[in-house]
Amino acid sequence: MKELAKNGVATSINYDFERDEFYIDLDTRAKSELHLYENGIIRGRYNYENSLNFEDELPDLIRGLCYEFSNALHGRNYYNQAWAELCGKNDVPLKISDFYK
Repeated sequence: MKELAKNGVATSINYDFERDEFYIDLDTRAKSELHLYENGIIRGRYNYENSLNFEDELPDLIRGLCYEFSNALHGRNYYNQAWAELCGKNDVPLKISDFYK
């Protein structure tokens, strides 16, 4: 969260009552929300789940989160600009459909 905040990405800690787990809302403002749980599971729209390895070096973890963000766009052209800038810094292209460009 600290590294994301340094790059202008505001996140928040929330609680999932159904799963009895805390998660970080990654504030994508995209087609799909992304929630990162304490166990490394990242969840989004359409029952999407993936796991991140918290043992990875911080730059690798941030780059992985950038790829997750890009995938969460689902081709759309609306999103959190701070995430887009972070993706640019990490050479992660945004997956925006030609239809929306």
